[in-house]
Amino acid sequence: MKHWLILSGCILSIGILQSSGDLISQNQQCGDGWVQRKSSNSCYFWDTNNLQTYAGAVQECNLMGADLLVINDDDEQDWVNVESEMNKRYATGGWYMGLQQSSSKWAWSPQQGVATVNWRNEPDNDDNQDCGTVNQYGRFADDFCNNKYGYICQFTAPTGQACPTDNGKVHHWYANGNTCIYISNPLDANDRYTWQGAKTKCTNLNPSGSLVSLKSYQDSAFLQVSLESRNPNTRIPWWSGLNDQQKEGSYVWQDGTAINTTIVSWDKAPSADMSEHQNCAIMMPGGTVDDVTCNTRAFFVCEMNSQRSYVDVGCGPWKRAEGKCYLFANGQRYGWSDARQKCLKAGADLVKVDDHNENYWLTILQLPAWRGYWTGLRDAGHEGTWLWQDGTPYNKSYVNWRHEPNDYAYNEDCGQMYSDGVLNDMTCQAHLGYICEYPKQASQPCIIQWIGNGNSCYYFSNASLSSDLLRWTDVLQRCNDLSSDAGIKANYLSIDSQSEKAFVTTQVMLQRKSGGSFWTGLNDRTSEGVWIFNGATALPDPSLLNWANEPNNAGGNENCAAMYVGGRYNDLPCDAKSYFICEKPVPGYQSSSQRMAPNVVVCLIMSLLILLV
Repeated sequence: MKHWLILSGCILSIGILQSSGDLISQNQQCGDGWVQRKSSNSCYFWDTNNLQTYAGAVQECNLMGADLLVINDDDEQDWVNVESEMNKRYATGGWYMGLQQSSSKWAWSPQQGVATVNWRNEPDNDDNQDCGTVNQYGRFADDFCNNKYGYICQFTAPTGQACPTDNGKVHHWYANGNTCIYISNPLDANDRYTWQGAKTKCTNLNPSGSLVSLKSYQDSAFLQVSLESRNPNTRIPWWSGLNDQQKEGSYVWQDGTAINTTIVSWDKAPSADMSEHQNCAIMMPGGTVDDVTCNTRAFFVCEMNSQRSYVDVGCGPWKRAEGKCYLFANGQRYGWSDARQKCLKAGADLVKVDDHNENYWLTILQLPAWRGYWTGLRDAGHEGTWLWQDGTPYNKSYVNWRHEPNDYAYNEDCGQMYSDGVLNDMTCQAHLGYICEYPKQASQPCIIQWIGNGNSCYYFSNASLSSDLLRWTDVLQRCNDLSSDAGIKANYLSIDSQSEKAFVTTQVMLQRKSGGSFWTGLNDRTSEGVWIFNGATALPDPSLLNWANEPNNAGGNENCAAMYVGGRYNDLPCDAKSYFICEKPVPGYQSSSQRMAPNVVVCLIMSLLILLV
């Protein structure tokens, strides 16, 4: 965050604070550039410009929180064929899908098993062609995995939870997948009822519900953690919907579904109770159930289906929890450092557990079975001193070590998380999945169409409008035309921190539709080879500039820099046309590119005089 004091028309920098790298939410379910199939909540992206090998295509999709296309039925294949035909004007020779051959069998990713594919004169397996493509006419073919093509990414749009809100001080309502959970107040003795009374309480809720049932491992884990957290270190019983009132010994949930004993375990088997009057089951905080008489008074847990609808949850294809967005990458495995670079490239960082709520959420999430996922935790700097990647110490109460860390073989310096949220120390070179996160943007005083981050507002031109393609020299006027804040001048984009770089990099990825470039304020128009942001007096930090084999000054006249997807810069002729990014300070602050304006000497002198007084 850039912190500025505005004094009599002069700008005095009084400190530099790190900004959060927040991201703005998208207004669409899928995000700009993505196409949603109306009959489902699946989102698709055809990339025709950023040609990749098959492995590269997998990585590019993963960085957007998606996977290569997997076709599940004939209807979806017909739809993909039509969309590919519509994209034929952008044809690249074909697009990669998530289709690969292994041991002479074609499969939609290793997890999907053998694929049924409508080939036409394919596959011919000419000299080990093991990767599947689809062309602009919807025809499938096998091809060499190292050939470079476009690719089709796919993800399932997140859905919004519509659970009732709590009006009082006690938190009753929780969202668990498609279900809303109501937990009675264990501190209120009057909130205990018989089984029938608890059932009536659930029915009378708005919306109406029923006593809770445990039909999945996620349900069981969620309730176990939730009930333990309500009153730690106590064995308070809670009514569930489990009972055998219709037929002795045949336990079913309130809706008549039979109990699955692989998910729910008895505290004491019913047959051992030697009582035909214990026909209703309570839950204990440890996750077990026990049959008791139905007239027993206990607290209770209700459930009802959430009123779900497809809504913008502010994270695009990433998962959202409270104020953060998460990506759980388990397609390709990387060492700790490479995994972190993948997160940074996506405008995020490896996960950092900041509080009990985040720890609890990661614990009940029940991630896919895996060797583990990298977190931002490590002790590489000093053995036994575990820090997050940003250098802050970790709070032991927020991290679930299980008889770890043990620094096995004296080289386990990075923290991996298992599918149940438990951490283990592991050698940093091990190849694992990884968890990225970024904070969702808090509200900022930016006008409509401008995106707030730190103390700046940004405008990203519409990459689907040809009218937004401008020469570099025309961008400044357009930026100021778009800014309606009186007295606040807009400028070209200027980047002066890693967090700002991460924010802009992610926004470019989210805004793109054509795969084009975006003008920044970076240029060497004053002195060839000396690249500086427009209006700045100091050279930028080289670590903020990802040139990727540029600048090359091709033709001898490439003096202005544009940014591409991934934060890559390229020098271009200033009279070339590109999309653009504007930046201006929020009201009361000054932007980085203007903070050392030509009147800086006068301002500094005035500031010194004031300090002396």
